[in-house]
Amino acid sequence: MKNAKKKAPVAIKKTRFEELTEDQPEIPEYTCNAIDEAKAILNEQMEALRSGNSNLRTGVEYWSQICQDLLNEIAELKKEVNSLRRGTATKKTK
Repeated sequence: MKNAKKKAPVAIKKTRFEELTEDQPEIPEYTCNAIDEAKAILNEQMEALRSGNSNLRTGVEYWSQICQDLLNEIAELKKEVNSLRRGTATKKTK
């Protein structure tokens, strides 16, 4: 048996790209599906908010008109009360 010399391992020089990518962080897989799902959920929530906001606006307009009508009615009644107090009430025909 011959005394075989073991060859020292040959150092393979890394390429610049290999050096740069050696410690790179893990890159996630395709994320567009997750982004699309998140956008869909947000869009649903935004639509619900828009709908609620529209309902609130409608309610405000309704009650604002009711208040205005009642204030006008109160003003007319005050005029009538003052007329009655002065004895100059006007007769209204219905």
